[in-house]
Amino acid sequence: MSFANVNIGTTAGDGTGDPLRVAFNTINQNFANIASGEITVNAPIMNINGYTSNVYLTVNDIPGALSLGNLYTQLSNFTGNLAVSELQTSGNTTNGFNGLYVGLQSGFVTLPSLVAQFTANYNSYSQINSQNTATGNQSTTDYVATANNGSNTTNYIDMGIAGSAYDGTVPNNSLGTSLYPNDGYLYAQGSTPGVVGGNLVLGTTVPGTGIRFLAGGVNSSNIAVAINNPGTNPTNNATGALVVTGGVGISGNINVGQYNSSLHNIRGNLLLGLGNVIASTDSILTINQNSATPLIAPNNVVHISAVDGKIAQYGADSFGPGAGSGVYLRRARGTSATPTAIQSGDVIGFIAGRGFGATTLASPTTTAPSTISLVASENYTDTAQGTHWTIQTIPLGSNTASNTAVLNNNLVDFYPNVNIRGNLSITGNINFTMANVSQWTTPVYTLEDALNQLAQRLANFGH
Repeated sequence: MSFANVNIGTTAGDGTGDPLRVAFNTINQNFANIASGEITVNAPIMNINGYTSNVYLTVNDIPGALSLGNLYTQLSNFTGNLAVSELQTSGNTTNGFNGLYVGLQSGFVTLPSLVAQFTANYNSYSQINSQNTATGNQSTTDYVATANNGSNTTNYIDMGIAGSAYDGTVPNNSLGTSLYPNDGYLYAQGSTPGVVGGNLVLGTTVPGTGIRFLAGGVNSSNIAVAINNPGTNPTNNATGALVVTGGVGISGNINVGQYNSSLHNIRGNLLLGLGNVIASTDSILTINQNSATPLIAPNNVVHISAVDGKIAQYGADSFGPGAGSGVYLRRARGTSATPTAIQSGDVIGFIAGRGFGATTLASPTTTAPSTISLVASENYTDTAQGTHWTIQTIPLGSNTASNTAVLNNNLVDFYPNVNIRGNLSITGNINFTMANVSQWTTPVYTLEDALNQLAQRLANFGH
């Protein structure tokens, strides 16, 4: 239906036009037809070229669609503000590309597959900002990208910030109670558990670059974790595929390496269990069942501390023919890079014991503990490697050990006295040195020599 026209005559006052009442009835009918939808009105074309005041357009201001054509051309000389309550830019009708350009008029790089492009030229930060001004306990501000098969609840990635009154106990956010007010976050929301995909992948794609995590500060000294290429070998505590600065707390199990592979370069002090460990060149590995810090153990590479009231023991099991459990001790002179042969008298290995006194555990570097030692009996070659055992105990009233016995290949030496309780069965000779040789008429080398001289003395009684 078209508009009905009012006949206004040929010339003014010629009496050929519609009477005034008829004219206004025609006008009213046109408005009625517009209101009922029988007549449609195209949106007016608003030319704001050269306009200097503000323009405000809302959907209530224009009953039809507003088409500005090339918005850049229409606003080329516009110096005020344009406020639109709802703006839709369709771009290419096939794929929606090139729908919106905001910022510079020229000089920017035109990128492919653009839906919207924002450009600026300013010697400071340039931002595209979003802010949720609500103060409710579930208010957040989010930037979300959704997959083609995604929805409001599945298959999207979300980066945002929680509001000042956020309460994670009644979550409208998938992260729930892991968020606190004003926390920023980034997460991927998948769909079906166990289905491939839905992971959050962070990475760099150029060789020699990595990922850095800052914590508690803005400078490089606050890089808590650095992730580098998996092939990066550690040469010190600041290199490697994964570098952690500071202590590491782990509540679960640790699986390092693969079966039959090597474990390389654990540097520093490692604590398994509870409590603390004092960082030092000693006790590289501490296994502690107590909550208290283990007592200092000089020269210990591995330190085991049992819970109070429990025996601390090392256990080793072997199974099958020819298998055996044990402790294997080795020794060389020189260095680990260029070892040399040990010499006669060198201690190859030992088992030692020390008890707590009135105030401390005496240091083995100052006072010798009770010890069973395996000692070289000759200068070593590849074919001559004689050894003997020495047993050292601490006498009553002392805190320093001394030799008690020496076990050679075919000799047993005791220091200084031998007390035997019960029977003694001996095959072979027993050699010993008397404390006061002058009381014997001839040198004593064997038990037989001593008994013969004793019998002679007894025979001389009464003569």
